[in-house]
Amino acid sequence: MTTDSSIADSENHLLQPDTLENEYNKSKTIPISTKYGFIIVTQQGPPNRPAIVTYHDIGYNSSTQFHQFFAFPEMIPVTEN
Repeated sequence: MTTDSSIADSENHLLQPDTLENEYNKSKTIPISTKYGFIIVTQQGPPNRPAIVTYHDIGYNSSTQFHQFFAFPEMIPVTEN
């Protein structure tokens, strides 16, 4: 006989993606001091690849903000692989 908690645990496990932590999906949080205070930077992916610096803006999402940006030929090194 199963209990409600074991069913919930089983369902929660099914909803979790099976990913192994590696350099591509593990993020590193870095606090940086500026003359205006600290900002928090999150680095994800191998450090020897081209970087994308983003900031959050109200009213934008990834498809409306970045689609045209990634369409530029100069972005090919960033988007390949």
